[in-house]
Amino acid sequence: MPKKAKLKALLAQKAEEERLAREAEEKRLAEQRVKIKALKKEFAEVRRQDLMKETARLKEEFHEYRTEESTVHKKLREIDAEIRKRHDWQEFLSCSELPDPNDAPQLNSFITMQQEEIGKHSVDLVKVLQVCNKSSEMLRIIEDAMAEYIQEGDNGAGYERLQKSRDCLREKTLNFLDQVTLNLLRHGEQMVDKHGILLRGASNGGLNLGLWIRYPDESKQKNSDVADISWKDIGASLARLPMELRIVRTGVRFLQIDFDQVSTKAKKLQAYVSVGGLFKISRIDIPVEATRPRGWLRQDENDSTRDLSVLKYPKNGIDNGMLDIQVEVKIPESVFIPANALTTWRIGWWDAEKETWVFDGVREGFKIDEKTRSLSLKVWRMECFAILQPRSLDFPYIEWRLICNTEEKGPSVTLTLTGSRYEVKIKISADGARLVYPEIPSFSEKPMATGSLLFGLQRAGLNLIPTQEDAKFCCKTPKTQKLLEKANSCIASVAGVLDIMSSNYSCSQGPNAALIKIREKNYSPPPKKVVEEKQEEEESAPALSKEELKQLEIQREKAAERKELIAVMTKETAEDRKNKAISDDKDGWRTALALDTKWMLPKASRFHLRKNKYEVAEGMETHLTLKLCVSSVFPDAAKEFANANLLLQRNVRRVLNLVDVLTFH
Repeated sequence: MPKKAKLKALLAQKAEEERLAREAEEKRLAEQRVKIKALKKEFAEVRRQDLMKETARLKEEFHEYRTEESTVHKKLREIDAEIRKRHDWQEFLSCSELPDPNDAPQLNSFITMQQEEIGKHSVDLVKVLQVCNKSSEMLRIIEDAMAEYIQEGDNGAGYERLQKSRDCLREKTLNFLDQVTLNLLRHGEQMVDKHGILLRGASNGGLNLGLWIRYPDESKQKNSDVADISWKDIGASLARLPMELRIVRTGVRFLQIDFDQVSTKAKKLQAYVSVGGLFKISRIDIPVEATRPRGWLRQDENDSTRDLSVLKYPKNGIDNGMLDIQVEVKIPESVFIPANALTTWRIGWWDAEKETWVFDGVREGFKIDEKTRSLSLKVWRMECFAILQPRSLDFPYIEWRLICNTEEKGPSVTLTLTGSRYEVKIKISADGARLVYPEIPSFSEKPMATGSLLFGLQRAGLNLIPTQEDAKFCCKTPKTQKLLEKANSCIASVAGVLDIMSSNYSCSQGPNAALIKIREKNYSPPPKKVVEEKQEEEESAPALSKEELKQLEIQREKAAERKELIAVMTKETAEDRKNKAISDDKDGWRTALALDTKWMLPKASRFHLRKNKYEVAEGMETHLTLKLCVSSVFPDAAKEFANANLLLQRNVRRVLNLVDVLTFH
């Protein structure tokens, strides 16, 4: 046969084979589509049946849950009424002058009485600070009341009213301090020393006020060059004053307060937060002094005599290298000084125009004496300064654990939050919460209200109360409020009975799902099985007949075909199949999944987020609460749920609402 004819025959044969292969493939795909359609119908029916059963089960559980929740709330109200009664009696016996923070008329009367007690023309610095310290105590009470709202997830009208009261009281406190400063400026020339200088300082609680007024006398000019200012009463000093401040008629005020009244009003989120309040160094103008002709008090009514006038220093706001002032200030006792303070802390001043903290007015490098709690730094401008640290220094959390304290007398748990700096441990009991580590005297001595502890730690520099804005700042997807409320409540309901910890895959589940791990308390690993060598030969399994082997092979082929059809139908990838088989459940831990409306114990710890496939573990069912999910897995623990301590559960829930471990892990 000629070569051309042979080649033509081969090409025709090849084309025929390709045609037959295409037809076979089309036939196979058509059969596959029919099978997939039947499989989808089967799965839809199974899913419909499962959904009906699940809906009926959850509906039944919901009625039981509401009844149980109503009973719990009733018991807690009775307990709260008894606690409130004892507290009111103690307040009555102590004859406290401080009003109820939720009573607006009482709070207004408190502020009015303070104004009357101080007076408009008072120059008694000690008395004014005593009155202002009462305001500081009242501010703590208001903040504790605000914490009560936040830890219950309530940011409504009651919280906003307290917030306005807090801001108003802060402003009034600052106004009182400005007024006494202005009064001393007006009449200070009668109280100067031989150098023509008036030096006053007073401290009370978290408030420190120092005043230095310079009245130059030309006849004593050579003896009046004072380069250093020291307020021993408040532990603050300004050294190496520039010549501009030594020989002119001027005043310098040092004010240290234990709250931040500037950055909290800013509209944009700050990358740094203040620690322990603010310390403000100001150059102030001395108003025209008053005269008393024929017994009458005469003052010029202008801006310099009505209001405290703060002068800019330096005048042009430019650093010329010769304006440095050595500042020494005492760090408040309530502030926690970390071991790495020199690297985590920064000193900055508040730029009111830009509404941000800036650092150009402070020379690099500052010193901290932990024994005397003194902070030394150099500044070249007079502004409102603060100790600053990064906003997200202590979160997101690397890991968190809620472990039962089985060796304690009363029921309690320890919450461990592993952050970038410390492994913070908080002991939670029916009496409240107490800081275990790091040890800070004012927070580690006795149990406190959960909100008071965490907000106090926040002021001390250990911030464990992240917000929704912090989630955006940390690039975290915030969990929905509905999920957080339900999940935190369910976790608290098993606290003290089960150990709970974080799951490494929770953050990847999106805003509507969260993963945790649970385990029985006092868990001990099972002993390793020792395999003894058998001397006798094991009996071999009975051999299967040819017909049985054939049937087994057919079953395997059908199972493989069904598995392949499911993979095609669901577009499942090799990565999906791998994730289905992955589980980090070990050492007795079981993974639990929280959704908006239900809980389940899933097959695996990883899930494909886009496909949102959550499969219940074999033999398990979805339930309304975590308590119902674990009852079949941990039967011994289920018996303890009925005797759980309600106050402990509430305190755990409040702490979880504040630290928000589900979002920030």
